[in-house]
Amino acid sequence: MYLDNIKTLIGLSSSDVSKDAILDILITHVEDSVKSYLKLDEIPVGLVWTIEAMTVENYNRRGSEGISNESIEGVSYTYEDVFSKYTRHFDVYLQSNTTNRLRML
Repeated sequence: MYLDNIKTLIGLSSSDVSKDAILDILITHVEDSVKSYLKLDEIPVGLVWTIEAMTVENYNRRGSEGISNESIEGVSYTYEDVFSKYTRHFDVYLQSNTTNRLRML
């Protein structure tokens, strides 16, 4: 579902299968984390983009996992936790769906 969009975002053609295994693993990890946070069995359509964006960020950070900052040849990089960058979107989703459920009662 997400694979072709993610490949496009990282600059791969959809026919290039060389990174499919790692991308599938990253997608699964991101999906599982988001579903757990939301306490849902499926990713809501309105949050599909977060799975793609988080997977791309995790793919690009391979080899730098767990590092909060680093300096390479005089250039300093600071990394934010990928999941925490998106929790506000998840919280808005949860809040709006809780409100909608209450209205239906």
